[in-house]
Amino acid sequence: MSDRKGKIGVAHTADGGAHWSDLPDLALDNPDASVAGLGLGPGQMLLTHNPSNTSRGTLDLSQSVDGRSWRTVQTLERGAPQDEFSYPSLLWLDGSLWVSYTVERERLAWQRLAPVVATTKGEP
Repeated sequence: MSDRKGKIGVAHTADGGAHWSDLPDLALDNPDASVAGLGLGPGQMLLTHNPSNTSRGTLDLSQSVDGRSWRTVQTLERGAPQDEFSYPSLLWLDGSLWVSYTVERERLAWQRLAPVVATTKGEP
């Protein structure tokens, strides 16, 4: 999908997945690793990703209102550069965000997070 290394590639469909178009890569670093996204409603998008182009040693949860600009909401895991937190998955259930991912590709980890709501106004 992307020719540029170290960034998250994006594609768009308007017909239920029958046809896809590449969009410009996100400005987020990525070490050629899996990401997970979840749309909670208009202007409320979440993404779990490794925020480095060389390591899977950190796993972040980011939020966007437009799908192009992202801000880190929470660091889910932070280890050494040689550590690996990968293959994230997101689920919204019972008013909470559930995040699961692998640790060193040996075991599963999960976190249940309080609701994360996108804001369009400035901080109080």
